Amino acid sequence: MEYQGWKNYQTWWMHNWIQRSQGMYYLIMAEADEVLEEKYPVMELANYIRELVEDLQVEKVSPGMFTEIITNFLNEVDWYEIAEDHIKEAIEG
Repeated sequence: MEYQGWKNYQTWWMHNWIQRSQGMYYLIMAEADEVLEEKYPVMELANYIRELVEDLQVEKVSPGMFTEIITNFLNEVDWYEIAEDHIKEAIEG
């Protein structure tokens, strides 16, 4: 279900979190500039963003309710849509 112009709430929330997290935003934009030369820049950036965020996931704590909630939330994020937005921003730069 669409939310605020994004595929779903999870994608909207993650995009907003990235935009507000200055360090994360700059890492992603630097990578966006790098992958513009690649054959599939959006997919490259989507994979990079997902890995970056998943590495922050509470240091892979033992399985439990909160780990499942976080994992399920992240699985609903449309990483490609977020990457498209950042690639567009890098091109318009």
